[in-house]
Amino acid sequence: MMLGASLSTSYWADDVVCAAYVRNHCPTKVLDGKTPIEALLGTPPDISNLCVFGCKV
Repeated sequence: MMLGASLSTSYWADDVVCAAYVRNHCPTKVLDGKTPIEALLGTPPDISNLCVFGCKV
């Protein structure tokens, strides 16, 4: 993600947090197509706030 966004390695922690956030909002086979967030909270996650990693908000 950092290479694609042309960011320096000083942003590695933000990269890890962003990757975990995206991963937790994606459906998995283990949870029968539910996301980990949905399995935990019981409602589908709101992904309207997602944007490209490294973009200016």
